[in-house]
Amino acid sequence: MTGWPPQVTGSGLNGSGTRPEDGGVQEALTAERVVELTKSLIEIPSVNPPGGEAGVAEFVLSWFKKRGMKCRVLAKDPRRPNIEVTLDPPSGDGTGGVFVMNAHMDVVPAGEGWKRPPFEPSVAEARLYGRGSADTKGGLAAMMLAMEALSRCPPGELCGRVVLHCVSDEEAGAMYGTSHVVNAGIRGDFAVVAEPTSLGVCVAHKGNVTFEITTHGKAAHASLPTKGHSAIVDMVRIVEELRSYAAGVSARVTHPVLGPPTVNVGVILGGTKSNVIPDRCWISAERRIVPPEEAAQAKAEIEELLRGAGSRIPGLEYGLKFTNEVGASEVSADHRGVRTALSVLKDLGVAPRVSGFAATCDAYFLNRVAGIPTVILGPGSLDIAHTRDEYVPVEELGLAAKAYALIAQRFLQTGKAPVT
Repeated sequence: MTGWPPQVTGSGLNGSGTRPEDGGVQEALTAERVVELTKSLIEIPSVNPPGGEAGVAEFVLSWFKKRGMKCRVLAKDPRRPNIEVTLDPPSGDGTGGVFVMNAHMDVVPAGEGWKRPPFEPSVAEARLYGRGSADTKGGLAAMMLAMEALSRCPPGELCGRVVLHCVSDEEAGAMYGTSHVVNAGIRGDFAVVAEPTSLGVCVAHKGNVTFEITTHGKAAHASLPTKGHSAIVDMVRIVEELRSYAAGVSARVTHPVLGPPTVNVGVILGGTKSNVIPDRCWISAERRIVPPEEAAQAKAEIEELLRGAGSRIPGLEYGLKFTNEVGASEVSADHRGVRTALSVLKDLGVAPRVSGFAATCDAYFLNRVAGIPTVILGPGSLDIAHTRDEYVPVEELGLAAKAYALIAQRFLQTGKAPVT
């Protein structure tokens, strides 16, 4: 990765948190407005699986149409729509390029043990609570309001096109969401994905390969174990092989902001009763990858591991199924879009931080498939995402909305001339 660490120069502020050339796009972007819009989004459950984004999509589409903004629906499945909102420069001057924003509408299941109802958002101790508040309805609301603010720019202050994609299915692989949007044909010069980064600029993220392994044995009465073959014992040995493999991969590969790849066995099922030799055992596992690793490489290594296990475990019969994959991606920390984002955050009083995003996200499809240099930047923390009593700091919501608008504006302005 080049350009490490990035350099951030002085701010040139006018005293209100923006430069004179930024105009007044941030004036209406208050934390209170972002909180209220986020609440409205949280109140519409959009749990994935099974995938119920249509209600949120309808709300988003109506919200933008009331403001007279150009929208279209992109849907592989009409029950799983994506909303594209496009804003062209008032003067028709598109020399600045195309700036893309992306936020997902789906959320993971709420689960048990919440102190507050997960779909009845509430504010306490300067935090907005509710499922999806951090991942990523807070970021979605901030991007929606940023688009509204940018639509009010006078001629000459927006020198390129801004596109917002409000997508489905991020939490389950993006087949119906950003993957479909990218395959439908989009272009851009720089993109921001609104995952929770505590307003840090993440220039890289991990990918993920998920897989299932089934071992097959022979059932018998437990008092006569030699008459059977335990699928669970075989699986225990495979899990040990995976542990050794994980240690080897971590020692072999590392990334400057993401660290090493990982392997995790998340679910194991097998057997019927304690007095029966089990004839079947099943695990669901994952292999996280980091740049420059590819998903195909990780899959080949897992296949080879199992072939080797077959020669070391007597009588082993197994099945392997890969269930999903999303690659890793990164952008140079020296890219002008990254520098623009860091400069904006500094001007807003946020310490500019370049880091990596430990999870997998839709940035892959923009970076690697569409070829759009993409960073991950949003309110809230990944540590809080997917947990009970999920929350997002109220202050970060307001700052995120201002940051999105100002990054778009400045990036499209700098695109008019060569950047030194």
